[in-house]
Parts: sequence; structure tokens; C-alpha cells
Amino acid sequence: DFELLIEDLENNSTESREGTLMLRGESFKLSLDDQVIYCDNERIWTFLPDVCEVQIDNFAHEDGDFISPSTLFDIPEEDYFAILGEGKVQEGRKIQVVELTPLDKELSFHKIKLNVDLGSRRIHSAEILDKNGIHFTYGIDDFKGPANLSAEDLGFKASECGEDLITIDVSR
Repeated sequence: DFELLIEDLENNSTESREGTLMLRGESFKLSLDDQVIYCDNERIWTFLPDVCEVQIDNFAHEDGDFISPSTLFDIPEEDYFAILGEGKVQEGRKIQVVELTPLDKELSFHKIKLNVDLGSRRIHSAEILDKNGIHFTYGIDDFKGPANLSAEDLGFKASECGEDLITIDVSR
């Protein structure tokens, strides 16, 4: 369970969203407010339950700008310059900040800040600082793992809307 805070520095606006993420290897199911995103590491389904619509697309593995939920927890060290940032106390927890700067300067983001809870040795939050002035902060509210999730647990089920389902396949 997590909270996503989106800060647009240019327009001085803030948006907050809540969600749940389930991971199994490279596959994931991301429930975020009014949409559910399913990915099997080859295709991605974005489902809007309130209008019974699903958009299907190919999952772009090579897109370095997209940090998928599975890669957020497994960032390749050789792709980043890492420094140990400040230590702080946040919500009563001792937090160590790890700042990651991508070596590839063509990416849309210029820094990732991982806030690690020293007590549990887990990521407490992650900030992705985009070059266009938008900051994404993922605060992890509850972390359970490992679970015995099956491919079926993480897969889109067309039966959720029955005959009313609108399918848009842009993967071709």
C-alpha cells in the first residue's frame, strides 16, 4: 500500500493518490484510485472500471524513462552515481537518504532519492525528480512480502465487465 504525491513545481500544484501494488518477478498489478494497471512484462493493460474500458499496449522494456514498480526495488547500481545523503528522523523513524543520479543524461529524470528506514532496512519512500519540474514521491504505507501470487492474481480478467467491456488495443 502506498501514497503517491505528485508535485508540479512550475504550476505550484500538488496531487495525492493512493494505491496498492502487487509484484511477482517482472509482473505486477497496480491499483491506483480510478484505474488498475496489469503488466506481464510483455503487455500492459490499463483498466478503467468506472467506464469498463481497457487499453492494451506492448510493455516497453527498453524505455529507460519509465521506472516500473519492479525496477524501483532493483535499480542497477552500474547505471547510477550513488551518494549517501543526509540522515534524518521522519515519522519517528531513522531514515538514511541514498541519492541516485543516472549516468544516462538523456533520461527525463535527473535524480532518485531513496529514503531507507534504518530499523527495517526497507524503502520508506522514493522520490523521482523529473527534469520538467515534476516530483513524484512514493510513500510506502504497508509492505508485505513475499506472497504466493500466481499469474492469475496479477492478470487482467475481461469478465470484470462482461459484454460491456470496451477494448482498445494499441499494441499493433
